[in-house]
Amino acid sequence: MFSDGTGNVLYPSGRVAICISSVDTGHYIYTLMNDADHQDVMAQFDAHGRGSCYYPNGNLRLYFDSQGGCEHYPHGGKKRRWNWKDYSTPKNAPPFQPIIFALTRELGVRVVSQEHIYVSFMANRKSCRFNVGSKIMAPKSRLLPQLASPRKEDDSAAHYLQTAKQRMNAIVKNMNIILQSTVNSSEEMLEVMEALVVVR
Repeated sequence: MFSDGTGNVLYPSGRVAICISSVDTGHYIYTLMNDADHQDVMAQFDAHGRGSCYYPNGNLRLYFDSQGGCEHYPHGGKKRRWNWKDYSTPKNAPPFQPIIFALTRELGVRVVSQEHIYVSFMANRKSCRFNVGSKIMAPKSRLLPQLASPRKEDDSAAHYLQTAKQRMNAIVKNMNIILQSTVNSSEEMLEVMEALVVVR
């Protein structure tokens, strides 16, 4: 970890398990990856109250934003849906009952409430835990139209997640290429970095 709060948590293999980056002072993005030769993004959480987790097959497992969230089955069907501030939602979802699952043998996620979403890592008798939750209120004017048309909300959220996952996978792939390349000088490193283009 660096003094600005960014850094990496590594698997015993040396691969990145959790990448903590910052886009603004105090606003962090947590990207969780699996421990494989070709690393995939397993989850991502940002400072604006949005997060997503994926099954090993690439299907969406969990998505939440400032209004609420949705958990899915491995085949893609919806398991449960909730609103952070609406206490008439099912009692088997946050904020009444936490959602707990493992992404890998070492990485776990626990969703207790909007402000208390934990990512934990444990390997070789060492562990760390990060609170990736945010206290963000959704504006009332934005909340009402989305409740009226939940299908449109689901489609736009799924598109956003798919695009973000593709970008993150491209970034991870480029990071692995840089880390695995044998670079002899800083000039060579700049050439390698310029050759890698991430589509935005």
